[in-house]
Amino acid sequence: MNYLLVMPKVVEKIGDGYMFPPGIAYVSASMKKAGLNVINLNLNHEVGEVDKLVEAYIKKHSINVVLTGGLSVQYSSLKKILAAVKSFDSNIVTIIGGGIITSNPEPGMLAIEFADYGIIGEGEFSVVELCHALEKRELINNISGLIYLKNGRYYKTEERVDNDDLDELEIPDYEGFQFSKLMELEVGTSGAYSKKTGIIIASRSCPFQCTFCFHPSGKKYRQRSLDNVFKEIDFLVLRYDIKFLSIADELLSY
Repeated sequence: MNYLLVMPKVVEKIGDGYMFPPGIAYVSASMKKAGLNVINLNLNHEVGEVDKLVEAYIKKHSINVVLTGGLSVQYSSLKKILAAVKSFDSNIVTIIGGGIITSNPEPGMLAIEFADYGIIGEGEFSVVELCHALEKRELINNISGLIYLKNGRYYKTEERVDNDDLDELEIPDYEGFQFSKLMELEVGTSGAYSKKTGIIIASRSCPFQCTFCFHPSGKKYRQRSLDNVFKEIDFLVLRYDIKFLSIADELLSY
């Protein structure tokens, strides 16, 4: 099967800078490591209407499954992607993940409307397991971290346990989403406003349970080892010659 993984458009016009979302790049790296045939599309670097771009990629690469994801603020962009897929071919499987689903799965799926499956929580393993089940035509009810529509109602599988060993994850698939193009654009970050700003996640979640805060990256606080973090920083420096580093943790260095 052929998979199209789409990063939603967050820029007002092509050429504007934006903060690279590592989550979808982690999922892409996990899928490719698992041997899945993944085609990437970053709408922030493509000129044209979303529906036409998605349709063109589906035709060119004979796509069977389209995946996307993001936060609630990207709702309109995410819905437009999946609506374009189903308008072109309703038989293509659609999968969505990210905070928009994790925060409130069933309302998120109802609002998006065109998703066959939703990923609740961290997606690196859930997505791979779901894709393998689709390829083998196996039941998916034993795969944790999913929500799906069946017979007119939504069903959720068992909650996915947060991954304790963040070091086992692949470095995010930066180049799959044209990170080199982003490095030539100016991106406003805290403490820096320049080209060549890299972004990493050194830990996930937070050990505190403040009532006003939603943890988009799991319930349990976990840290990567320092060696693993510096391995990614070295990669960004050597591959993209980054000059600034944005650390997108919920809580840095607890």
